[in-house]
Amino acid sequence: MTNSQQSSASARLGLKEYISYGLSNSGGTVVFSALASLVTIFWTDYAGISVMVITQVIAISKILDAISNIVFGYLIQQTKSRWGQARPWMLWMAVPFSLSAVGCFLVPQHASATVQWWFIFLAYNFASTITYTAVDLAEGTLCSMMSRDPAERERLGSFRLGLCSIGHILAGGLTIVLIKGLGNDQAAWIKVMVIWAVYACAVHLLCFFNCKETVNIQVEAYVHRPPLLQQLKALFRNQYWWWAFLYWGVWATQFASASTTMTYYCRYILLNDSLYTVFFIAEKIMWGVFNLALPAIRRRLGWTIRRVMVTGCVMNVAAHLMLLAFPTSVAVNMVLVCVRGIGVACISSFFNGVIATVTDYGQYKTHQRQEALTFAAASMGEKIFNGLILAFITFLLGVGGFISSTTGGTAQPDSALHMISGLYIWGNVIIYAALALITNCYRLDGREEEISKELQAREARGEL
Repeated sequence: MTNSQQSSASARLGLKEYISYGLSNSGGTVVFSALASLVTIFWTDYAGISVMVITQVIAISKILDAISNIVFGYLIQQTKSRWGQARPWMLWMAVPFSLSAVGCFLVPQHASATVQWWFIFLAYNFASTITYTAVDLAEGTLCSMMSRDPAERERLGSFRLGLCSIGHILAGGLTIVLIKGLGNDQAAWIKVMVIWAVYACAVHLLCFFNCKETVNIQVEAYVHRPPLLQQLKALFRNQYWWWAFLYWGVWATQFASASTTMTYYCRYILLNDSLYTVFFIAEKIMWGVFNLALPAIRRRLGWTIRRVMVTGCVMNVAAHLMLLAFPTSVAVNMVLVCVRGIGVACISSFFNGVIATVTDYGQYKTHQRQEALTFAAASMGEKIFNGLILAFITFLLGVGGFISSTTGGTAQPDSALHMISGLYIWGNVIIYAALALITNCYRLDGREEEISKELQAREARGEL
């Protein structure tokens, strides 16, 4: 890398880049949030599909999903175009990704069980295994290619997760309200998802046009990479990749668990599913605001990234335990979601920057740089754990005797109600406690600039 290239890769990014990058994630989140927290209740309560069928489809799909992460990570890493490596995938996948948002809700209600099984299997995999994987990996990888400056990466990650709360509010907060206003049936779900699909396409194209790849490494070993198996071997030697894989997986678990179980908790325990919208929006507003503010707060307090993350986990454990004393109190549930929004911001705000640091550390240790594969392999944990928790939740609902319907809800037996309550309270307590233990194993705090300077010095000598 020449001196001019190093200067460009370390230059301060502008507000246009921050906002465009962050809004792009809000588009991905519209689909991801729907797939993670709403599609199961649509399939059980509007399409009349049994929880056991959904469990089978999601469990099998996540195996394919994990494989697709490595495939698309490798494809992105091998891409050579005038737009760079990751950026062109934002253009190529914008329309297919948006179409996939609608496909999962087109399931024929009165078809045979076999037809429904294959329909949701193919639709879910087109959305999650193919299009979401491609666009999410491209977007995540772009962070490490827009700048080598750790502070800039931290800001990009903060905007990415701060503005993605817009996508969460659209998909998880306003979706139920709009569906009820449009007839509260399958047609209403489809109309709303078409709106979100148009939004997702627009913000992905905005990111493509406004965000550029400035990290341009011309070292021979980087331009002409070794075979895939050799790259994977080096990847697995990076112990912090394993940490990122596990951390991101459990983080995705808490996201899917909290959102999905809250849907059922509001409908069947609080007996008012409209509260889901209020709680969801309140939580995501707190999450978005604190995501944007946390980098400045952390620097002012002088805390390490690890300390901020662990604090968020502890906050969320305490918040869920409050429901043991006040399980049906709307006020206590509102306090819970607000605290959880702040806690999740602490847990997630710095993670994109951390992944970029993990990429740098992998190069530092193995002399191979693998932006896309590092992000792909880490997000593979998100896909696997997210699918497993959704399959596990639907399985436990079935064990509890949950009754599926096509009319938007029905009376449930006491066993199903106890299962819903237990999943929402104790399930999330266990997940946040596990996440705190995993977070405490991160030890790259404070080494980012040291590693970055060493890598740039190597690259100036023509080495990785």
